[in-house]
Amino acid sequence: IIINLFGLYCKKLYPHYAVYERKVRYMILLMVTRSYGDKWVDNTIDDDTKTSISEKARSGFSNINMDEVLEYFDLAELENYLFLPPKVDANNYLHNELTDEKMESLDKDKICSLIRRIRDPKSLWERVFAEIGDVGEWKASMHDIHDVRNSVAHQKKITTQQYNETISSETCSNSRLFSVIIRSSAWSNQ
Repeated sequence: IIINLFGLYCKKLYPHYAVYERKVRYMILLMVTRSYGDKWVDNTIDDDTKTSISEKARSGFSNINMDEVLEYFDLAELENYLFLPPKVDANNYLHNELTDEKMESLDKDKICSLIRRIRDPKSLWERVFAEIGDVGEWKASMHDIHDVRNSVAHQKKITTQQYNETISSETCSNSRLFSVIIRSSAWSNQ
């Protein structure tokens, strides 16, 4: 009976995670397209990730519609995409951003800003999502959801207390995501 109860909890929780993951992807898509327009992929996804997506898609990255790119990220990859600062190839960056022609037109403040980007790269959350909420709070929330989601997906033991806490957490997270999506949609229409 206990094993059946764990299975029942997992079966009842999994649809909540599907809604959550769909909303996370949609929120990200709205925010990055608002910030970067149709260049969001070029401005936010590095070459290693594009290669990984190409392997998953089996059709090559260039054959994926922009609004489908995030479908190829699992939950851990979405967290890394949002919260890890980008890898910066300082040599390449300086070579491209501080060419002789550009150096002529840049003032000291702009040059300092470019150097700061190399020294202290900001995560996508810090660059695009800061207005939504604290990076640490959202990162912790997503990490907690991810941990329990894996137990649910792999039909591991879930206690009644974990089930109730997860339902409460999922309801709160989905409501927060819905609010962000509504605000983002309104911002996009302005």
